[in-house]
Amino acid sequence: MTTPAAAPESKTPNRRRRPLLIGCGAALAFLCVAAGGVGAFLFFRDRLGPAEEPAVAYILDTSPRMSLSGEEGTRLSVAQAILAEIVRPADPTYTTGLRVFGSGARPQPCEDTDLVVPFSAANTSAIADRLLGLQVGGAAESALAEAMLEAIRDLDSARGPHYIVVVTGGADSCNPQAGELIVSEAERVGISLETYVVGFQVTEQDAAALKTMTEVATGAAYYDAPNGAALRSVLGSIQRRIEQPAAVADSGDYEAQTACDHPYFPLRQGATWSFSSEGYSYSWTVSAVSGDLNNATATFVMDFDGGSTNFEWTCSSDGVYSYDVGTFAADTLGTIGSYSVTSQSGARFPPAAELEAGSSWTSEYTTSFETSVEGFSTSFTTQIQESHSAGALQSLTTGLGTFDAIPISTTTNSTSTTDFGSFSSSSSSVCWFARGVGMLSCDSDSEGFSSHSELVSYSVP
Repeated sequence: MTTPAAAPESKTPNRRRRPLLIGCGAALAFLCVAAGGVGAFLFFRDRLGPAEEPAVAYILDTSPRMSLSGEEGTRLSVAQAILAEIVRPADPTYTTGLRVFGSGARPQPCEDTDLVVPFSAANTSAIADRLLGLQVGGAAESALAEAMLEAIRDLDSARGPHYIVVVTGGADSCNPQAGELIVSEAERVGISLETYVVGFQVTEQDAAALKTMTEVATGAAYYDAPNGAALRSVLGSIQRRIEQPAAVADSGDYEAQTACDHPYFPLRQGATWSFSSEGYSYSWTVSAVSGDLNNATATFVMDFDGGSTNFEWTCSSDGVYSYDVGTFAADTLGTIGSYSVTSQSGARFPPAAELEAGSSWTSEYTTSFETSVEGFSTSFTTQIQESHSAGALQSLTTGLGTFDAIPISTTTNSTSTTDFGSFSSSSSSVCWFARGVGMLSCDSDSEGFSSHSELVSYSVP
């Protein structure tokens, strides 16, 4: 969804372009360089009524593709351990069962699915134990759709609500119309179904196919889990949604994948935003995320016409509190500078629960910058102090529509020391943030230079 950034044109600074550079240090608050901030956010429907006899079908891919290895182990070894970790403490009153596909249990590969733990109540420990004993099978195909069809039939005997939770290493390889088949079977047996499909370390092509499959079905959603931490977070979120649907619906809660996946600035892997301003445009991309809900890091790239810069954000359960700026590069010259944060205190973006009207907080940090361009080199250190405050949630209309958004005001004072002396500057900004979207717009002023940026497109996986 991100449109190519086309922006500050020039290698020579001028008064019209300067707001972009200022904006990255202060005017865009703690988002461009100095603050906050990763995957559409996790979307779950809230139509479920009170549970009578909840029934959950867990499905795990055990086809040969799950033998692929990564840093954490094979796909199967990681997936089975995490799913067992999530399932074991689940509500014992639920009726649950475990089904696999690709194990070689049936002679026809496109019919190869097996109910390895039959459905019953108080079954979660048995499912967890069985998960840990699974092995990669030898099926020639990956009969994902067939496993889901059989799971619908398994669920037919329970009054519901009914859920299917799938962890797969790729798309179905047998049925091009997998989504339609699943919808048709659910309608035939007459059950209302919530389906959650999680792609674990899948290719872009398989992710697209899985999204297409789930988009066909009412009450179905696809989530991408590029690593073990994301898989644990996604499955934990799904389990909480299943066990507490009414509480989630009432609270409007946001289920983060990692500590960097802030509700008002979702630093989720693959998330992108494009902005326009007066005379230029720029884009943000979250290129990598690692960690869990307690501690995480996110690589954040800002692209503009003629160059780019990247940041390594560090996050915890206390918010997005620090970043290590990486490099600044020009298209024609390559890397021309490197940044680092040598000290910091205070969160740039506190937890969402603390973003109440009238709340305020501060942050301080020191940055070091070194540059070398065509024989010229220099370095300087900047000390930055920021004061932030949040306004009341209110309606904001942009070119993308109308959103409920929180305005965050930031005042920044900085002092830089260079080879040629030192100088001080100050700036102020008001930036608006929408839940599950991120920054919608930002107005900033620094040393008499004003700028306005507005979101023109975004994608949050």
